[in-house]
Amino acid sequence: MYVYQLNTHVASGDDRAYWADLQLLNQSNEPVETHIQLYNLNTPAGPSKANVYYQHIIVLQPFATEDSCFNLLNTPITGDYIGVKITTNSEQPNTIFATFTLKNKLATVRKHHHIPLCGRFPKYAYIANSGDDTVLIIDRYTHQIVGNPIQLPQHAVPLDIVTSKYSTFVYTSNSGTDNGSTIYTRGNQLWPLTLDLGLEPIAIETDEPYGLRVFAINNNSPASTVTVFDIVSGNTATIPVGDNAVAISFNETHNRLYVANQDEGTISVIDGANYSVIATIPLLPGSPNNSAPVDLVCSPDGRYVYIAARGLPGEIQVIETESNTLLSPIILDYSPDSSTYIPRRLSISYDNAILYVAMSNYNRVVSLNVKSPASPRLFPDIIVPSGPPEDICVTPDGWEVYIVSSWGFESTILIWDRRTNKVQPLPLPTGFQPIRVAFSHIIV
Repeated sequence: MYVYQLNTHVASGDDRAYWADLQLLNQSNEPVETHIQLYNLNTPAGPSKANVYYQHIIVLQPFATEDSCFNLLNTPITGDYIGVKITTNSEQPNTIFATFTLKNKLATVRKHHHIPLCGRFPKYAYIANSGDDTVLIIDRYTHQIVGNPIQLPQHAVPLDIVTSKYSTFVYTSNSGTDNGSTIYTRGNQLWPLTLDLGLEPIAIETDEPYGLRVFAINNNSPASTVTVFDIVSGNTATIPVGDNAVAISFNETHNRLYVANQDEGTISVIDGANYSVIATIPLLPGSPNNSAPVDLVCSPDGRYVYIAARGLPGEIQVIETESNTLLSPIILDYSPDSSTYIPRRLSISYDNAILYVAMSNYNRVVSLNVKSPASPRLFPDIIVPSGPPEDICVTPDGWEVYIVSSWGFESTILIWDRRTNKVQPLPLPTGFQPIRVAFSHIIV
C-alpha cells in the first residue's frame, strides 16, 4: 500500500497555471485500486493545511490492457499552491506512473511533473491495555507484535488512545493518574511530555491536522467537563458539558468538538476557538431523554456527525454540522434482527464513505455505505467469535478494520480485510483488558 504525492507552486504572473491534467498508468500485471485527491494548500495556515476539492476512486487494469490508464483533464486550479495525492492498494512500489501537467489560462502547457513515490502507508497500530497499563504495538504489514509493550506509569489505567494526521505522537488518557501519556511514533518510545487532562479522563481526542491540543472528558456525573490541554503552551481550559459525558470527536472543518452526554440524551457542540458550548442537541424530545448516546464520530470532510445511541436500537443518528441539525437516522437494515441491534462503537473510513458499527448486544460489526443512506448495508457482517467487540477502528488506507475483543486474559485483536471480506485467520493476543486502538498517520 503506497502513496504518491506532489505539492507545487502555480502562481507566476500572467503565465500562472489555471488548469491541471492528471495521467495515471498501471505498470503492473495486476489490477490496482487508486484513491485520487486534488487539493489546494492554504499557506497561511501552514504548508500541510490542505483543502481537498476533488476525490475519485478508480481501479486501473493491468498494464497494456484496456483501462490500464486514467486521464483527468482540464481541472481548474484556484490558489497559489496545488497538491495531488494518490494512494494505492498495491503491495509493490512504483506500480503507478503518474504525471501532473499544469496549463496556463490559454490551456498552454507550462510544466510537466512526475508524481514521486512518497512512501508506504502508516505502519503501526497502537492498542491501549487498561488492565496492565501498557500500549501494544502491531506492525500493520506483517500483522506481528513489535517488541515489548510500552509500559505506562503504574496505575495509569489508560481508557483511550488517539493521534492526528500530521502528528508524530500518540496520546493516552490515564484515568488512574489524572493525566495523559505521550508516545513518540518514530521510535515507539514513551516521551517525557505528561498531559494535564483533569480528573479521571475517560475519553480523549486531539485537533486535526497537527495535534497541537488534546481534549479529554472528565466524567464527574452529573457535572461532566472537557479539559483542553495546549501542547505548545502547557495551558489548560475547562468546559462544562452535559450529564455523564462519554465520547468526544473533533470537527476540523468547523473547529468544533462534539460530545455525547449519555444520561442527558444530548450532544454538546463546543466552539474550538473560544471553548464555549454553542449548541446542545437532544436526540429525542424532552430533556433529559432516554436516547443514551454512547459514541460518536465526525466524518473526515466535516459535514456530518454519526452517533451510536443505546436507547435508539437499529439505527445511527446523524447531525448535519453546517447548521447543527438532526437528520433522519440511518437504518442499520430492514431485517427483524437488525432492529434490535444496539450500536456501541463507530469508526469511519477516511474517504467519508464507509461507517463501521460495533454492537453491544451482538458479536458482530456492520458496515454502512453512508453515501447512500437509503440502502446502506455494504459487506457481510463481521462476526466476532468471542462476543461483542470492545472497540473498532478502520485503518487510514481504509483496507482493514481492527476489532478489539476484550474478554479477560484471552483478549485479542481481530483484523478484517476489506478486499477479501474475511477476518485474518490468527487473532493477535493483547495485554490485559485492551480498550481502544489508534493508528499512526506518518508515511514511512
